[in-house]
Amino acid sequence: MVSSQINPLSKVTAGNGYAGMPRKGCWEHATAVLIILAACVLRMYCLPSQSVWSDEYVSVAYLDVATWSDFKASYRQHDPFMPPLYHVSLYWWARLVGTRAVALRCLSIGLGLASLCMMYILGRSLLGGKGALFALALFAFSPQQIYHAQGIRCYSFVVFFALVSAYAFWRMLHYGGMRWWIINAAAGMLLVWTHLGGVLLVAVWGVGALLWLRRQWSAIVLWGGFQALSMLPLAAQVLTTMHYQSRPDVGNTALSNPVMLLVGMIVPFFKDTSYVMNALPTAYLIDAGLISVRESMLARVLVVASLLLALFFLISLVSVLKQIVTERASWFLRTSEERKSIPGAALSEAEQQKGETSAMRFLLLWFLMPALMLYVPVVLVNSAALVPRYTIFASPSLHLLVAGSVIAIRKPKRMVAWGAGIIILMMIFGLSTTILPIRGNYLALGQLLETGYDGQSVAVLGDSPLLASQVAYNSTLPADRIVQVYSLKEISLWLDKELMNAESVWFVLEETEQLEDPIMLPPVEHLFMGKGVEYSRHFFYGPQLLLAYHIRR
Repeated sequence: MVSSQINPLSKVTAGNGYAGMPRKGCWEHATAVLIILAACVLRMYCLPSQSVWSDEYVSVAYLDVATWSDFKASYRQHDPFMPPLYHVSLYWWARLVGTRAVALRCLSIGLGLASLCMMYILGRSLLGGKGALFALALFAFSPQQIYHAQGIRCYSFVVFFALVSAYAFWRMLHYGGMRWWIINAAAGMLLVWTHLGGVLLVAVWGVGALLWLRRQWSAIVLWGGFQALSMLPLAAQVLTTMHYQSRPDVGNTALSNPVMLLVGMIVPFFKDTSYVMNALPTAYLIDAGLISVRESMLARVLVVASLLLALFFLISLVSVLKQIVTERASWFLRTSEERKSIPGAALSEAEQQKGETSAMRFLLLWFLMPALMLYVPVVLVNSAALVPRYTIFASPSLHLLVAGSVIAIRKPKRMVAWGAGIIILMMIFGLSTTILPIRGNYLALGQLLETGYDGQSVAVLGDSPLLASQVAYNSTLPADRIVQVYSLKEISLWLDKELMNAESVWFVLEETEQLEDPIMLPPVEHLFMGKGVEYSRHFFYGPQLLLAYHIRR
């Protein structure tokens, strides 16, 4: 294999991550440790305030069953398209630490901290010490990464396996050795068996191998064969997922507007700030004037800050693209003699054939190709819901790309100012996750319902068939006193029955497709007014909006 002595982009090259004096390396390692410790605090500080929301409760609800086969049969009723690796790990982790939410989240936090270490290792290999620290800081304060590192879901596993596979592929390119092919193949297999979206990242490495390692055809064939065989048992789940996501009742606008579809695929990579927005009022509530002025102002300030951060990221990506296009255009305009006479400025044809590539091209492939490949399944099943779920594994590439664009700025003052602006904005959102627990809504609801509880019934309305037991799990209320209803008629009958024996009752409305339509609120409240009852309304923001009505005779 080739060594990494050519510098195609002058400041970002393979293998330069460990260059420099030992003292400088120690300083960088110490800084990385401090960043990881800060990330650990952010992920642990608000952990007790994070409630178990709907998607998580699917995994939690059946953890107390006797055997793994019973657990598998139970959770697959609600989550039939999820591969088993995470649930296997969660089941045995619960046998070790118990089924309390905080203990269960520690499994994801452990993988999240391992991902931070992998991010630093990969960043040093790709960008050197400064770039690695910058990317690590973005990754550490990313609300998206904090959110998934705390979740009782598979996504912390997904991010970790994605980083391991990316590091192994980079080592395949520049240092060779069959062990890196094996590690990459194993990480890809574990990724796919954790989340079906991992197929896209495996495809990215396959394309990268064909582009840059095509002379090693025997290794590529063995690698591809192993990946295909490991994915074969999941083929039925792939078909299930496509059927589950399909929306035949919706017109296929993707074909008529492919440009907007492509934009919609790339936008989810900029979701670092949108997770904080889950803990804030929705645009509908703000526009309808249903919240306080303070909450409205906070939401608007963070929205503006999120747009500013996305703009920083976008400009950084454009600068990377400009740099690569300029370098390649300059290369093709030169004669072959001129190309060979400029070491370090561009790749020779021989080096291209051996598979040498730059860090930024590698990262762009990792960042952009999943979005391009998503075009086909989204058009086939006509559902954009695939996009945000299947791009989490590529989000670290955005942080690395932004870091690479910052350290490539030639003027030190401009580099520091640009980098500091991005880091400060990301820190604002990272710290916001400790002030506004993103999943705090169900716990806050439970605390409200517990206040003054004297045995009255509580009714809940939502899409999830597990909503009643989920509300009980996030509170100390007895599960048999929480009733799930499914229509306005059932709400009316329940109110007539309960208010005959109690002075007041609670009714909880979870965000549903109906609630997303502003006309849902008036029918519920008109029902209360029609019965001549008084009511007060409480909002709880999170992955799903909750409304709690205290209804009095």
